[in-house]
Amino acid sequence: MLEAKNKGVFSLVNYKVNNFSLEEPLVDEIDIILFFEPSGKYFEATSIYKLFFKFEVLYGPNNENKFLSAKMEADFKFEDPIKLNEIPQYFYANSVAIVFPYLRGFVSTITSVANLKTLVLPTLNLMYLEDELKKNTIIAT
Repeated sequence: MLEAKNKGVFSLVNYKVNNFSLEEPLVDEIDIILFFEPSGKYFEATSIYKLFFKFEVLYGPNNENKFLSAKMEADFKFEDPIKLNEIPQYFYANSVAIVFPYLRGFVSTITSVANLKTLVLPTLNLMYLEDELKKNTIIAT
């Protein structure tokens, strides 16, 4: 019996935090808001999907103060060549879920070594970002 090959098989190839800033909060105890902005660029010739993940930790009465901001990139490779419109829906949610633990670790480490109160981000369900990521994905030219 022949098995149908799943054209949506992908793997994480590389990731990096290529930009970040950290500013000590003005007060000791703060309520924070987490802001996420995912986008992507797909290279059809190589089947590489580059995920761009902007992240901010905001605080203050109107969330006007930025405690931390980071921009992360992650490269995913599809096992078989596929077109952008063939990328399965589950990729958009799963790609964010795959890189988020690395971002969590980065935030904890950077706040700890900066001798600030260590910020440990909670484990989050970021499924709601899948539609935004899909909408913000373009084909690389």
